[in-house]
This record gives sequence, C-alpha cells and structure tokens, in this order.
Amino acid sequence: MSEQTYTLAQLAATIGAEVHGDAECTINGVASITRAKPGDICFLIDSHYRSYLSNTKASAVLLPKKFIADCPTNAWLSAFWHRSGARL
Repeated sequence: MSEQTYTLAQLAATIGAEVHGDAECTINGVASITRAKPGDICFLIDSHYRSYLSNTKASAVLLPKKFIADCPTNAWLSAFWHRSGARL
C-alpha cells in the first residue's frame, strides 16, 4: 500500500488555515508533538504541551496564532485550530 502525500498548502486549504513557512512542504503522517518525525504534522492543542514545541521534529504544527513565535518549523494557523484536525 502506497503512502499518501500532501503539501502543507493542500492540507491548509482543506481546513481553511493560514500557512507560515514552506507551503510546499510534504506531509505524509500525523503524530503527537513528542513523537513526530520529518514528514509528520502535529497539533499543539493545549498550552501544557508548549514546552515540547521547541524540540518537535514535525514538518508542520497546527497551533493557535499566539504560539507562532515559539514554533521552530512550518506552521498552519486556523481560527478554529482546536477543531481543525478533525476536519482532515
């Protein structure tokens, strides 16, 4: 079975999110912020996990705008970030 790959721009358009960083970054998996690897997206849903943001290996993070300055990788922002992952 082949792995499905999307660009960050494609995923962001699906949920109406704004991309910060490389919109052509390829995504082929979803993982937690602590287990993500290159090619994965992850979500920062709760400020409790903010301390893990600086060390994530994810290719992109879905997060609220207030945390964008702390994000070391590509990000996608959505006004409804806490519900956006379910739309994918």
